[in-house]
Amino acid sequence: MNTLRCFNKKLLVAATASVVLGMGMVGNASAGAYALAYDDVRNFLITGIPGFNSVATTSNTAALHIPPGGPGLPGEEAHTDPLDALQSYTTGTMAAQPQRPPENTFAPLGMAPLGYDRSDAWIINPDVLTPPGGRAINIAEGWIPDPVAATITSTAFANNLLSGQFTLGQSTDIVIAFEADAYMNTVLLPSSLPGSFALAGLDFNITISDLVGNVIHEYVPGDLNHGISSLVAGQVSEWDPTGDGIGGAYNSYNDAFTLAAGTYNIDIRMGERESIKQVPEPGTVFLLGGGLAGLAVAARRRTAAKA
Repeated sequence: MNTLRCFNKKLLVAATASVVLGMGMVGNASAGAYALAYDDVRNFLITGIPGFNSVATTSNTAALHIPPGGPGLPGEEAHTDPLDALQSYTTGTMAAQPQRPPENTFAPLGMAPLGYDRSDAWIINPDVLTPPGGRAINIAEGWIPDPVAATITSTAFANNLLSGQFTLGQSTDIVIAFEADAYMNTVLLPSSLPGSFALAGLDFNITISDLVGNVIHEYVPGDLNHGISSLVAGQVSEWDPTGDGIGGAYNSYNDAFTLAAGTYNIDIRMGERESIKQVPEPGTVFLLGGGLAGLAVAARRRTAAKA
């Protein structure tokens, strides 16, 4: 497996600022939508549970949506695997395809010269009962640069699920502890038109239920269940609970509670998502329509000449 790549927040902030201020546009683009959601959970330990057989699932989806008659081809990938789903990656609207990043590339691609949509999920260690504990990392990221000749949207999801069942013979104190490095960023470049947007979200929750489905205990850390958006041209939004971006510090989380004797199901869920939309300038649509009309006229003339 590839080594996890770290990312310096200062690089992302500097790149974002230069784009928004018009000092370093990607190519000639002054409009575009970008979104990123990332989470790395490590040292995940549950104490007080004697043991359980866990089932792990990772899944990714990345999709570009283009209206009928729009330029390019819609693209979609979806993958699942117990521990390491293949990266979902698509650039179906672009004439030239950038190279697919290597598997388990969690450093953001950012506002690259060409657009893309991707997600990747990896449960690195599913053992949450033995030190150093479990670890999982997810990313969902998308970028649609200007110009576009039709309204284009993209979405990406990365999800992990670890499920199991355990039995307690008596009332027991349970402690769940872990560390997390979470980060989100959304950007709408200054010339993006109304209707364009960039959204990103994080989800993380632990649910313990009885055998008939009643929730007995739930842990939902607020800063790991959050969403941000950029809805106005030039707007940059960021969610950074650790204060230093990706690959730096981790925040600590601790949940202590007591369970009565019995048999329980446990679900540990972690998800990242992004959704972006880029609306074309009217002149771009006009040029596209004019070009298609011109092609149609030329085709009719060739047909008439042959007749």
